[in-house]
Amino acid sequence: MGDLPKFERPPVVEVAMGVQFRPVFGLRGLALAPLREAWRSEYPRTEEQPPLAPSVEGSPALTPQFQFNLVPVPITRQWFLDEAGIQLVQLQQDRLLINWRAGEPPAQYPRYRVLRQTFVDRFGELAGFVSGEGLGELEITQAELSYINAIDVGPDELGHIGQFLRAWSGTEGHHLGDPEQARLTLSFLVPGIGQPPVRLYAEVSPAQLESGQRVLFFTLTVRGHPGGKGLEEALKFMDEAREHLVRSFTELTTEATHEAWGRLR
Repeated sequence: MGDLPKFERPPVVEVAMGVQFRPVFGLRGLALAPLREAWRSEYPRTEEQPPLAPSVEGSPALTPQFQFNLVPVPITRQWFLDEAGIQLVQLQQDRLLINWRAGEPPAQYPRYRVLRQTFVDRFGELAGFVSGEGLGELEITQAELSYINAIDVGPDELGHIGQFLRAWSGTEGHHLGDPEQARLTLSFLVPGIGQPPVRLYAEVSPAQLESGQRVLFFTLTVRGHPGGKGLEEALKFMDEAREHLVRSFTELTTEATHEAWGRLR
């Protein structure tokens, strides 16, 4: 990966990496107390969020084990945050995600290798907890890596995605002029990694930072089956996904923005 494009001031404001796995129904509520204590020193804050729906490329069988409840137990997603809210672990019965968020004022992006090691540590601790509690094993079904970039095009130019997106010709000649805002989604099949289909998604959407600044979010995600059920296959998948994401970010954006972001190679 040494020849990948590199930027001194990348516009990244959030990175997420993680896996989906076959549902482990014991990952909820009071049953998580031992894991909560193990993570308390690094993640003293906790929140409950609605669960994320499965995001699956293709249709692998995700048949859960049978579970019988007299009273339905609502599914939740647990957030474990550091004091500043920059480091985030998301956990629900079928998913583990590690997020880094720039925050306000923006923190410096710690780079992929640091986040990768954090994911390895949290996954290992979760796998040990699941095994120790007699809940089974984590069987990975999807892996994903996402970069969210905040593109400052000016608050009145959220429709001008051609300012940063290569090969976008705009809407010249339209009787209403330029669009007020623009949204765009591209998907690419990614060959040679994981178990097909693996896809790269590039999405542009208007957003607002915590400071109130209006920007365009340029989100790049690679998602798919890593080709195995274990951590080793998932890490290999995410390492290869990172290469496609970095190259795609560079190839889809203009040289003018590369100068503003301090491209080093």
